[in-house]
Amino acid sequence: MFLKDTRTNAQAVTCMTAIRLLTLSMHCMLDQGMICGLQLLDTPQTDLTISYVATIVALALETRHIVEALNEGGHDLKCIIACGGLTKNKLYMQCHANALQIPIHVASGNAMTTGCAVGAAVAAGFYPSLTDAMATMSHISHCIDPQWDTSDFFDRKYKVYQEMIQDQLKYKRLSAFE
Repeated sequence: MFLKDTRTNAQAVTCMTAIRLLTLSMHCMLDQGMICGLQLLDTPQTDLTISYVATIVALALETRHIVEALNEGGHDLKCIIACGGLTKNKLYMQCHANALQIPIHVASGNAMTTGCAVGAAVAAGFYPSLTDAMATMSHISHCIDPQWDTSDFFDRKYKVYQEMIQDQLKYKRLSAFE
């Protein structure tokens, strides 16, 4: 029961001030299973809410890490096009736009159905390329712009994330058998 209430509470947190306060001392690096700053607070619901929000922030920071690697590799991403179930989570999407500091365009319709139709249209010869078919057959339902006043918060959280990467590498070296 309290998990459902916690999820509802966490999804209601749309104010970035609340997100800053909730995740001030909790940092996650999910791909390595690293969490720093766990606390036992007054209720399990509070603990779960903080963990939920910190996890969303961590996913956004990990996405930023990927986007920066792509940009360093010669790409110049000016926006992200998102599709699928997570696009319905306003907190998830806004945190990503804020962490990346670029707009996120949300695709309309069912991504799987549209993707299959695009592939079939190209295979049947209706379009010369996937790019041409996508331009005609897929559409953007709305755009989520970054909240520019959050850049300092996400820049600081990203520095902690980068330090956690270095710490994780150090731990692996220290525990390696020779």
